[in-house]
This record gives sequence, C-alpha cells and structure tokens, in this order.
Amino acid sequence: GLLYRSKLSLPRSKLTDALIAACVLLIVATAWRTAPVWVHGPIRWGAPLMLMFAVMALTYKNAEPRVPRVLVWLGGIFYSLYLLHYIVFCAITQLFVLAGQEKLTATWPYAILIVPVPLAVAALSKRYVEDGLAVRVRDRLLALHARIFATPAPADGRVSPS
Repeated sequence: GLLYRSKLSLPRSKLTDALIAACVLLIVATAWRTAPVWVHGPIRWGAPLMLMFAVMALTYKNAEPRVPRVLVWLGGIFYSLYLLHYIVFCAITQLFVLAGQEKLTATWPYAILIVPVPLAVAALSKRYVEDGLAVRVRDRLLALHARIFATPAPADGRVSPS
C-alpha cells in the first residue's frame, strides 16, 4: 500500500511484465519441486510474492492491467466453484466406483474429468442458482418492501410534505 501511494512508479514495459511472469514461475517451480508441506513466510512463498506485488504496485498505478476474459469468468464463478468442487469430485469418484472402474481414479481420464466438470457445474450454479435466485429474492423483497412501506395517498388528492 505504501509503495502504491508513494511517488515512485515504473512504466509498464515488457521488462515489468517479464518480471511478474518470472515471479509466478518461481512460485510454481517452488511448489513443484518441494513436498506439499505448507510452509509460509519469505522462504517459500513470501520473497517472490513480495517482489511480484512490489512490481505490480509500482507499475499498475499508472497503467490498467490487462486481465484475460477467462480469468474474469473464473472470478465470476469462483464462489460456486469453491462451494461445489468437493461435491463434484466425490460424485465423479463415486461414478467411477459404481462403474467398477475405481482403479481409474488415479489415471489421466479421471484427472481430465476432474477439472472441466466442476467448472461446468459451478458455471451453471452461478447462472441459475446464484444469479437467478438472487434476482427472484431481490424482486420479492422489493415488492414486499413496497407493500409494507407504501403510504396511501390522502383522500383529497394533495401530496403530503414528507
């Protein structure tokens, strides 16, 4: 926050974009080559994240970041994905078991299904449950509010000064 509010800035360039990409790759490489032990702090995630956020804070204060549409879409369905992914994983695993193919749950066909199916379910949930239900509930609440707080017009037709 202090960097972003400071007078320092970096012009957006291929170098700053490359530096941010290098930080992301360093984080991925660190995760890939080490055991899945959650070690927080500067040794594991902190140093590349600090550098990446510093570059982003100094660069994007003057330039709007380009966000790929697929990332915007993923951000839109993220809450549904968060809520539903485990249920979908369990359902897919159960389907493999019921089909007598539980040995395939540790193979590529399972891995290939385990990514797009939860995304599709989350997208449908976002559209029909989150958005659809939210609109219906909002409309009903507004109608209820209008009925409860509606002020009847005076009998003589004058508008009250409230």
